[in-house]
Amino acid sequence: MDLKKAIMEPPPLKATILIWAGATIQDMEDINNATSTEELEKVLSSVFRIDSTDPKQRVLLELYMNAVLFCRGKKFSKAQTSTLLSIFERVHQANIDTPLNNAELCFNYSSELLLCHSVRRPPFSIGLYNLNQMTDILKYFTNTYMRHFALYKYIFTPQMFLDLTLTYSGTVGDIEPDELGSPAGENKDEAEKGSEEENNEGRENGTDDNNKEQRTTNTDCRQPVNNEQKDLITGPVLEKTGSAKKGQLQSLVKQEVKQEMQRLTGHMEQCLRESTEQLNTVLSSLQTNLQPKK
Repeated sequence: MDLKKAIMEPPPLKATILIWAGATIQDMEDINNATSTEELEKVLSSVFRIDSTDPKQRVLLELYMNAVLFCRGKKFSKAQTSTLLSIFERVHQANIDTPLNNAELCFNYSSELLLCHSVRRPPFSIGLYNLNQMTDILKYFTNTYMRHFALYKYIFTPQMFLDLTLTYSGTVGDIEPDELGSPAGENKDEAEKGSEEENNEGRENGTDDNNKEQRTTNTDCRQPVNNEQKDLITGPVLEKTGSAKKGQLQSLVKQEVKQEMQRLTGHMEQCLRESTEQLNTVLSSLQTNLQPKK
């Protein structure tokens, strides 16, 4: 499954008839015949393919065990118990299909599944539960799974981390030697300045011929600087200046990225708090409405 698609586009949820979809008739026989907790754990682990040695899987096993005990207390039939276990399984799968907060979507999905099994309208729904049973199931589901919805998502959803890599290029090659104040440029300016001073002194002292000869000799003694020597001179300066600019750019980018990540983290935490408060408000109102009227 594409992770990006799972994050941006959670799979659509459509209510369908789930009678005998998970636990078959034979499985329900084994579940009803299990009298001890160890036997019930063994049967449910086999039916739903749960590794009882894995701590994470034991959380899911505990969910199914409590659902079976609830059905026994309400004297549900085999078909009703099997369907309720399948409803828990489908809603839990919808919860862990995406790391995003989809509590409201899952709650609506569970309500649609219950309606799909509480109204006789073939072939779209069947009348498996009556009104009182549906109310009891919705109350139990709200006080168990939905109360701990975020906990189930945290346990069974992989954690996501941002791995950001920045690459810098073109910071050294774009710098001209003249812009750096290179030694070659400074030596050239000093030589030209010295030549002009010698010429002025020669004119004042009337020794142009002697200075001309001396300048010729000095010019002949100076060796021209080739490209390789120029690269040896300007190379370290270019590297040093380019590294400094690269360090400044890295510091600036890191600072901006850090501020942006802090802003996004605060925004996500605020959205999560608002969603949690909204869910608690809905659950409280449902609990109030489901209380028996005197």
